[in-house]
Amino acid sequence: MKQRIITALVLTPIAVALILLAPTPVFGVVVGAAFLMALWEWSRLVGLATTGTRAAYVTGAALLLGLLWAWRDGDAWPITIGLGLAWWLVALAWLRSFSFAASPTRGNHLLKLATGY
Repeated sequence: MKQRIITALVLTPIAVALILLAPTPVFGVVVGAAFLMALWEWSRLVGLATTGTRAAYVTGAALLLGLLWAWRDGDAWPITIGLGLAWWLVALAWLRSFSFAASPTRGNHLLKLATGY
């Protein structure tokens, strides 16, 4: 518990400074890197065993992040926000029956991979 408190005391000012002071591109890169590191861990949790498949999965997500960054000022942005909102509403419904997709079938495996995106 002591280590967690120390970590929080160190990371909290860094996170607040990043949010309040960093230019948008810097903030985007840091948040994107954190997202990709978390996705690397998620890929192992959903059953991707080899490093190559995990790397391909994370690379695909990185390309998608780059594409979204490039389109951030375009007309498709409201559609992207709407799709993200729809996904989170589906995820909320999914949480109501947490045993959904628990069996180790190929379809459930692909669904769990999609949740990382």
